[in-house]
Amino acid sequence: IITSPAAAALRDVLTTLKRRAPHVPIILYPTAVQGNGSAMEIVETINIAGTRAECDVLILCRGGGSIEDLWSFNEESVARAITASPIPIISGVGHETDFTIADFIADERAPTPTAAAQRAAPDRDELLAQLHDYNRRTRFSLQRTINDNAQRLDQLGQRLLHPGARLAQQSNALANFATRLRLAQQHRLESMVWRLRHVRQRIEGQDKGWQNLVDRLTRNGERMASAMGKNIALSNAKLQRLADNLHHLNPAQVMERGYSVVWNSHGAIVKSSTQIHTGERLRLAFADGESTAIVEQKIS
Repeated sequence: IITSPAAAALRDVLTTLKRRAPHVPIILYPTAVQGNGSAMEIVETINIAGTRAECDVLILCRGGGSIEDLWSFNEESVARAITASPIPIISGVGHETDFTIADFIADERAPTPTAAAQRAAPDRDELLAQLHDYNRRTRFSLQRTINDNAQRLDQLGQRLLHPGARLAQQSNALANFATRLRLAQQHRLESMVWRLRHVRQRIEGQDKGWQNLVDRLTRNGERMASAMGKNIALSNAKLQRLADNLHHLNPAQVMERGYSVVWNSHGAIVKSSTQIHTGERLRLAFADGESTAIVEQKIS
């Protein structure tokens, strides 16, 4: 800050900086800002600040006053010093209606010293809010990337499963589905029976016609429960047949009976003798492992 230590503008700037950016260190370059010789002092102070290079930005400020009070900031020497300064300068001279040559030469013009302080230091709360938002979006992006990669790994892992293991998984999935279906239907039946009994209890002692209606509803509910129980049994039987079919179709079961799978040197499953050649290395898969073999002779 380049200003007079006795200037009221200094207190306004310091208060604003403390509120908005208490973490930013402040250096005061004292100088006269009014009267004879003040223009030369301002020039020397700007040159000293540029030589020391201690700051990121300079605030050249003073409070309002008459045109004579502010005349130091209209001097040519001050304008040239501001232009030659290697450090950016914010001009905050006078009130909003005051204009000096320094305002037009500076890198940034603020209408008041307080406004100059506001432009020099962004609000800490706003910066913290931005950092919080960046952190939230970064965490969300990383979590989404992790989830996508995990899902992709799961999919690749499923593609690497042995056919027998995949069939076993499907069989377990069918069994789990049957269990869930049975429990859901049982829960629904129990809920229906409970509701009917609750209704019956609420209207007990009332008109017999209503009582007969409740009895019929109860009997209908029990018949429905019986029918749904039969449907559950049929569904379980169907699921069991599907599971048995999956078990019979399991290639591992076929290989247990002495069959094997043969791949040629190109990785294709051999279905015909025309797919192999003498001297070719074959890969054979059995129920309990794999081996390789060399074709010595083709017999048509």
